[in-house]
Amino acid sequence: ECVWVEVQRALVDQGAQFFATGFPNAFHRHFVTFCDFFAFLEQHARDPPRIKRLRHDLSTSTLWQKWKFPVYFQLRMQEISESLTASLSAPLATDEDAKQNTEAPAFALQQTHALWSALSSCISPTIFLPTLTVQFLTLMAESLNRFISFVQSLLESPDPPPPAHFLLLHHDLSLLHSS
Repeated sequence: ECVWVEVQRALVDQGAQFFATGFPNAFHRHFVTFCDFFAFLEQHARDPPRIKRLRHDLSTSTLWQKWKFPVYFQLRMQEISESLTASLSAPLATDEDAKQNTEAPAFALQQTHALWSALSSCISPTIFLPTLTVQFLTLMAESLNRFISFVQSLLESPDPPPPAHFLLLHHDLSLLHSS
């Protein structure tokens, strides 16, 4: 308990940068470290009443409230959506970079690759926070809906892309389905 009191005091006194959301990577790293440290303290408390006191302490609640999750998510959402938006606004195009990326399936089209990148980012261990599960799942659903709208607009277009692009689209949709 004495250790926690000192950590709380230090974070409150000097922790403005620790809780800052302006740098999402640092915010994520700090939050994960904070959670790991708190779990370590709980593990060493061992006694259920002590753990309960630790969790329900007023200063513990104050520290949890310093985390600005909505701001963090807004920054991540902009970051994730930006390339998808740009890609879906552009004409249908093949993706030469996808062939060099061994982490993602070999999508033929830039638009599908951008969708995959957006979905992967939402669940990336360096971006995702369990506290924001609903928000990240919603962002994934919105990304899928935007891609579906893009595909529908291609199919309904009075000036459709060449037939070869539809074969590439079919290939990508099959890959998405199997991934």
